[in-house]
Amino acid sequence: MVAFAALIFPTALLRPKWCLRFGCLEILYGGIIEAIQPIFGRSADMSDFWADGLGVAMGIFLGLAARRIFFER
Repeated sequence: MVAFAALIFPTALLRPKWCLRFGCLEILYGGIIEAIQPIFGRSADMSDFWADGLGVAMGIFLGLAARRIFFER
């Protein structure tokens, strides 16, 4: 969750209009990771996918909040 939040945070902070596009791409990336894990002997877990999505939402929220605090005064 933290990794996906860290991936989207700079986008939300510096380019908020790109959040939706990049957020969707990150969720797709998380889904692809979960889909290919069985190939490498790991199990695909839906809760990991949900945690990735929650991390994206958390990163966007924190990035937009930081932008409002630091840039829009």
